[in-house]
Amino acid sequence: MKYWHSPRWKISYSKGAAQNCIEPSLPFALIGSHEACTLALREPRLPSAVYLACSFDDGIEIWPLCAISFPRWGVFPQQDELLIGRSAITFIQEDEDQPPDSSSAESDSSIDHGNINVTEQQQRYPKVVLTMDGESRTKTLRRRVTILGSRHPCTFRVHGLRLSPYDHAIVTVDDSVWLIDLKCPEGMTQEKWVTQLVPNGEAVAIGNMQVQLQATDEATDNITSELGNEINPVRSEAGESMLLRVRKTSKNPRANSGAKFAPLELIRDQLVEENHDRSLKEDDDELATRITDRLVSIQQRKTLRRRLVATVAYSSAFLVAIFSISWIVVRLLIPAFVDAG
Repeated sequence: MKYWHSPRWKISYSKGAAQNCIEPSLPFALIGSHEACTLALREPRLPSAVYLACSFDDGIEIWPLCAISFPRWGVFPQQDELLIGRSAITFIQEDEDQPPDSSSAESDSSIDHGNINVTEQQQRYPKVVLTMDGESRTKTLRRRVTILGSRHPCTFRVHGLRLSPYDHAIVTVDDSVWLIDLKCPEGMTQEKWVTQLVPNGEAVAIGNMQVQLQATDEATDNITSELGNEINPVRSEAGESMLLRVRKTSKNPRANSGAKFAPLELIRDQLVEENHDRSLKEDDDELATRITDRLVSIQQRKTLRRRLVATVAYSSAFLVAIFSISWIVVRLLIPAFVDAG
């Protein structure tokens, strides 16, 4: 398997006084509690996979795979520490004299940890063809690493097609695209987790969906060709992504056997349903941001209450001490001095 070019890199992790370092043999690493992960952490209540790290010529990108507090994403500075439970993780990338051979390094130069700025050069990213329910649609990739799954914090979420919460990672460098299975499939080495997509080549089954790389010179000819792109202004959030909902078919076989939706009707119904969903429910990423802000606010109030209780307790103890000393002086010492005199 030919992967994207990557300098040698290391992952240093410490827990308490113990410090260790590993050097991944592949340009990506899965971090979590599963024994198949590149870095398997022994942390209580830690999910099977927590982060995906990918090494590129211009830096290392990390992407969260589960809902965690204060996540980090995008290009991760080498001097920073990534905290997972009680483990502190740093990434080290060895410098190379040769210049990077990936033009995507330039297009992703605006990505920083915790925030993503989408540039016009990212529109040159290749397109993937999604085949579901007998219909094919295309989506333009917007960044080098796209996490495909059914739940937050995946940056490409698809509901209703039996995808895992974090199913695959789509890595694109120049016009090349790789799929990385993030489910830690049993009995397979990490090398076999990766599948390279070839333009108009064999499609890869992910859940109930087929994924295929579109040829670069192939034109699109319907309104769903840019599904999830350009309909709304591009935002600078980590979850800037396409949220695709697929309507469930009726359980009554007679309801579907008599008539078949024309593609135009299916498109119209799906667009109406998506607009209705957007009007009733906030985007998952906005909701996650609000939840995070809420958690921070709750933590601040708890801290304020603890300080207030501590202040009241200290003040009460001080007043009790003053009262006790005053009572001893007035009731015991002064009468004793008066009697002695």
